[in-house]
Amino acid sequence: MKIAIDLSPVEDSPAGIGQYTINLVSELVEHDKKNEYIVYTRTPRLLPHTKNVVIKVNRSLPFSGKRWIKAVAKHAKKHSVDIFISPSNHSFSWYFPKTIQFVHDIAPLKFPNYFPALAAFKYKRSLSKAMKKAWKIVTVSNTIKKELEEYSKQKRNDIEVLYPGLNPWITKSSKDVLASELIQSLPAEFILSVGTLEPRKNYINLITAYAKYKDQLNIPLVIVGKKRLVF
Repeated sequence: MKIAIDLSPVEDSPAGIGQYTINLVSELVEHDKKNEYIVYTRTPRLLPHTKNVVIKVNRSLPFSGKRWIKAVAKHAKKHSVDIFISPSNHSFSWYFPKTIQFVHDIAPLKFPNYFPALAAFKYKRSLSKAMKKAWKIVTVSNTIKKELEEYSKQKRNDIEVLYPGLNPWITKSSKDVLASELIQSLPAEFILSVGTLEPRKNYINLITAYAKYKDQLNIPLVIVGKKRLVF
């Protein structure tokens, strides 16, 4: 069976979804020796046990993202791909019939004030269509599954939960001197929060709650993340 995967979330400084995608794909191709895997990217990317297909479109012209998705779907159909895995781009389910669509959260619907108005509108429209078109829906927690069912206003038998794994580099010693010194300076026990530093990540409530109970916990709070928006 031919399985195609959109690997574009891994390109251009991957954050949460990109890290989830690369780990998912790496584990799939490592343990599944029966199926053939094709990964689609905009620039060449070597990944063991996969065939990398680079699809290029003129990004200076309008709708380059949509045109890229359509070109990828067309190529996948032409080369008899059986299943397409879309880690984030909802539009793949519009153009390829057997798409496994990942939905990581519905933050633009729940917290539209944290997103540009047009981006929130596009997300709502694309998700609505994907929920109708996708062959299967996969999400990362039962909480998001419940929210998707509430959004659909019905129980769904086509939504599966696939929890994120532990990135292997976390358990390896760091070669970064500054990072190593920082890790060694931490106590044996601490509360760790990892995520992009922006208002919708709920850090204000986290810090408020920690301040209220820190004397009882007697464990420091460590927050790690890339700064995106000003609080």
